[in-house]
This record gives sequence, C-alpha cells and structure tokens, in this order.
Amino acid sequence: MSVTDALTSSNQLVRTVLAESKSFQDQLPHFQDNPVLFKQRLLTDTMQRVLANAQDKFFVPSRSDGKPRELRLQLSREPEKSNEGAQP
Repeated sequence: MSVTDALTSSNQLVRTVLAESKSFQDQLPHFQDNPVLFKQRLLTDTMQRVLANAQDKFFVPSRSDGKPRELRLQLSREPEKSNEGAQP
C-alpha cells in the first residue's frame, strides 16, 4: 500500500467516524426523551432493512401459555432450481 492509498484510507475512516458521531448526537435527544420507544423504533427499522431482501420469511406467534417456542431451521438446504430453459 502506498502512502497516498494510506492517506486516502485514513481520510475515509475519519469521514465515516465523524458521520457516525453526528448521527449519534442527532439521535441522542430522542433516546433521552423516551428510551423504550427509541429502541422499538430502531428495532423496527432494522428488521425492515433485514427482511426487505430476505428470500424466506417465517412468522412464529407467541405461545398462549407464555413459554418460549423452539424454532429449528435447516440452513444448508439445496438451492432452488431456476426455471430457465424449462419447456412449458
């Protein structure tokens, strides 16, 4: 890595940290006003971003007796076969 590349990388890191700091400072008053609401809103925003690109989505309702549910997912499943080249 050259000196120029290192300086460019350093400058980019500084800009990123400053932007994150400003974002934190902008959101801090909202958190201080109502921490529970702020956390719920942050969770909702995050879930929207995560689930927007999810191929499969599962809704697991709460149990009526209040006990936790166990959810098991097979993560190494076969990829779906495309329909390209298939005859109608």
